[in-house]
Amino acid sequence: MSFGLSGFTPIFGQYSLFHVLSVRILICIVATIYFARKGNIKRHKIFTTGAFFGLIGAGLGTLAPGRLIHEWLFGLF
Repeated sequence: MSFGLSGFTPIFGQYSLFHVLSVRILICIVATIYFARKGNIKRHKIFTTGAFFGLIGAGLGTLAPGRLIHEWLFGLF
């Protein structure tokens, strides 16, 4: 998981926005399963969409200049 990662500007102690997104994703996944089992499809869709956009945000964060994956994909210019 991302909780061992560093390098972003800390918000809460040593944790950054990237870590906050990770917690958000975990909450969305648990809520998605819970509401699907309860039959509340409207809430299930809301949390599924939230998890999707959270993952998109985390993915874009890994492509930020100075991050390792950015260097792998785009090289050193």
